[in-house]
Amino acid sequence: MTFKEFWNTVPKGKFFVLTIFTILAGFDGVVMSQVISSVTKFNVNSTIQDILKLFIYGLSSYLVVQIANTVALFINNNIIKYLNKIYKNKVIESIYSINGNSNDVKDSISTLTVDFKIIEEQYFSVIFKLLYFALMGLISLLYLVYLSPVVSILFILCSFFPVVPSIIFGKKLAKVTEKYTEKNSRFIDNLKDMTQGFPDILSYNAFILFNSRNRHFTNEMEDSAENLKNKHAFVNFISALLSWLGYLIPISVALYLVIEGRIDAGTVIALFLASDRVISPLRNVSEYLRLIKSTDSVREKINKIIVNNPKNDEAYYNVDRNIDKPSIVFNNVVFRFDHAIFVNENFKIPYGSKVLVKGPSGSGKSTLLNLIQGSLVPQKGEVLIDNIKSNKVLANPSFITRICQNVHYFDMTLRDNITMGVSNISDEQLSLVLEKFGLLHELGTNCLDRNYKDQLSGGQKQRVAIIRAIIHKGKILLIDEATSSVDREMSSKIRTFFSEFEGTVVEVAHNYTEGIDDYYTHVIEIKDGVVRLSVV
Repeated sequence: MTFKEFWNTVPKGKFFVLTIFTILAGFDGVVMSQVISSVTKFNVNSTIQDILKLFIYGLSSYLVVQIANTVALFINNNIIKYLNKIYKNKVIESIYSINGNSNDVKDSISTLTVDFKIIEEQYFSVIFKLLYFALMGLISLLYLVYLSPVVSILFILCSFFPVVPSIIFGKKLAKVTEKYTEKNSRFIDNLKDMTQGFPDILSYNAFILFNSRNRHFTNEMEDSAENLKNKHAFVNFISALLSWLGYLIPISVALYLVIEGRIDAGTVIALFLASDRVISPLRNVSEYLRLIKSTDSVREKINKIIVNNPKNDEAYYNVDRNIDKPSIVFNNVVFRFDHAIFVNENFKIPYGSKVLVKGPSGSGKSTLLNLIQGSLVPQKGEVLIDNIKSNKVLANPSFITRICQNVHYFDMTLRDNITMGVSNISDEQLSLVLEKFGLLHELGTNCLDRNYKDQLSGGQKQRVAIIRAIIHKGKILLIDEATSSVDREMSSKIRTFFSEFEGTVVEVAHNYTEGIDDYYTHVIEIKDGVVRLSVV
C-alpha cells in the first residue's frame, strides 16, 4: 500500500473539491492575524463604527473559513470511507480466496480490526491532514513574506527544525509499532483459542493454566502499547522544543527591526500570530510523517495479503471452463507438513470412478482431498485435473465440489446456503432435491426462505451440504465423511446416490461399515506415506 497506490485509488473529483475547500480553510491564520493586529491601530480618535467594521469583517471571514473547513472534513470522511471499503474488501477477498490459508484466516480478525484502524488513523487520515497543514502553512508563509521578507526567510529556515526528529527516529518507531501489532495479534489469537477450546478447558479444569496464559499475553500487549506511546511522547518533546526555538529566533529578529524603526509593533503582532500557522503546521507535518513511517510494516502486511488475491492472476480467468470428462492425475507429488505425507506419488483416477479413501488417522486422507481440490499445493510435482493444475480450477464449482466433514451453515436463508450465489437454479429444482433427501418433509414447504442458523441438526446440515454439491453439478465430487450424522437408512440412500453419480467421486470414510466397498469402483489406501490405488 504505497502512496502511488493510494493516489490511484482516491476518487480524483472528490479530491479536487477537497483541495479547494482546504485552501479556503487554510486562510484561518491570515484572518486571525489581520483581526488581532488591527487592535494596535485603535486610539482615542477611533469610533464605534470602526469597531463594528472590524467585528463584521472578523466574523464573516472566520465564518467562511470554518464553513470551508467543515465541508472539507465531510469530504475527507467520505473519501476515507471509500478507501476503507475498497481495501477491506480486497483483503477479505484475498484471505478467503483460493490462495488463502488457515494462517491468513486466523489472522483476518486482527487485520480487519487492529491493522485497519492503524491504517485509517495513522495513514489515510494523516495524509489528508498533511494536505490541510501544508496548504495552511503555505498561505500563512506567503502572508509573512508580504509583511516582512527578512523575518519570513527566518521562519522558513526555522520551520524545518520540527522535522528533524521524524527523520532521526522514524525507523525506530516503525519497529516499535510492528512489535505492538505483533503482540496485539497474539493477544487476539489467544482469546480466540480460549473461546474455541473452552469446553476442553472446562472439562479439564484448566483455568489456572489458561488464565496465566491470558495474563501473559495481556501484559505483553500492554507493555508494548506503553512502550510505543512513550517513544512517541519522547519524539514529541524534541519536536516541541525545536518548534519553540522556531518561534523565538524570528520574533527576536522582528523586535530588533522594531527598535531600528523598520517595522511597527502591529506588524510584529501580525507576524507572531501568522507564524503560528507556519510553525504549528510544520510541527504537525513532522508528527504526521512519523506516524506514516510507523505504518510501514502494517501496510506491507496488508499489501502482501492483497497481492495474494487470485483475481490478480490472469491465468485464473483463462482456464478452459468446458472440460468434459476430467481425470485426476498425481505426477511425482511430494507434500509434507512437519513430516512427509506423500513422497513421489504417481497415480491416475479416471473420470467416473467411485473412489473410497482409507487409512489410519493422520495418514493424509483429508490432505489428499485438499490437493485434488487445489486448496493445498504440493511442494514438488503437480496435481492435474485434465492437464490443468488443480489450484487453477478450485474457484469453479462446475469442476469440483466438496462436502466437508464439519458442515458450516451460513447465517443466510436455506436457499442461499444451497445455491451459494448461483442464480439460475429454480425453486422447483431445489424442492425436488430437498424432498429426495427428506428435508422438505422435516422443514416444511416454505423452508427455502428461512434462516435456520443453529436450528438444524448435524444430519440435516450434512444433507444440506450434499444437496449443495448436487445442485452445482460438479464433475468431481470430494467427500469427507458425509454420512457420520445420519441414520443407516439415509446413509444407504446417500451412498446409492454417490454410486449413481455421473462424475467422479472421491470419498474419505473414517469409519467403515460392512458392505461399504460395494458402492465404489476403486479404493485408495494410505499408510506410512504410501498411496495404493486398487480396483474393487
